[in-house]
Amino acid sequence: MKFHLILLALLGASSLFGAETSAFKSKTAQNEAILNTQSDIVDAKQNIEGLQSIVGGLGEANQKLSIRIGDVESALKDDISVQIEQIKKSQAEQSEKLDKLTDAVKALGAAMEAKTKTEKTDKKRDSKQEEKKSSKEQTKSVAKENAPDITKMEPKAVLDLADKAYKDKKYSDAKKAFALLLDKNYKPAYANFMLGEIAYNSKQYADAVESAFKEVNSRLKKIYRKYYKHENSNKELDGKNLMEYLFSLSGNRLKFEDTSTESGEN
Repeated sequence: MKFHLILLALLGASSLFGAETSAFKSKTAQNEAILNTQSDIVDAKQNIEGLQSIVGGLGEANQKLSIRIGDVESALKDDISVQIEQIKKSQAEQSEKLDKLTDAVKALGAAMEAKTKTEKTDKKRDSKQEEKKSSKEQTKSVAKENAPDITKMEPKAVLDLADKAYKDKKYSDAKKAFALLLDKNYKPAYANFMLGEIAYNSKQYADAVESAFKEVNSRLKKIYRKYYKHENSNKELDGKNLMEYLFSLSGNRLKFEDTSTESGEN
């Protein structure tokens, strides 16, 4: 009986010890699980902190990148603005040059057109002048062919022809006729006077003075021959000798002033 009691006691103790052991093991496992979980939590926190640090770094880098991008964009905008202004300025300069070139081309065209018109006008004028010249030459040629030979004409007829030529301002023909009258000694004083008029109208003033002197000389010779030649042994005087003979104070022949006064004598 005691044996059975002891056996039961042992069985009970064994059962109780086994239960405690199981409970201890179970608690130990729980503690290990808790420790493992806490370790995992710590690791997770560390990982999270690491990720947060990375995220922060990425955010800072992103911010710097944004600033850099802004700077680049600003620089690009400024550079593009400068380039655009330069292009506009260059375009304005080219436009101004083009306008000037256009104006120059227009001016050149106008000048060429004016020159062409002038050349046409000059050609027309030259053509008309040539026609007139040719017509005048033909008229002169015909007139020359039909002109009378004055060397075979009477002096009176030559004088009439010379007066008409002078009146018509045909000074060349008039000069030839009056010169012929001088050669024939027909009215030399008048012929010299008219030759002087022709020379003066032709602006040949030296010839005009010479002809005027010859006219005076001719008139004085006529006076001398008529009134004084017989008292001078019928000598023929001319030029200086004639003037001295007629106008000398001692001879008292021709006077223009009262020689009793100093001014008249001079």
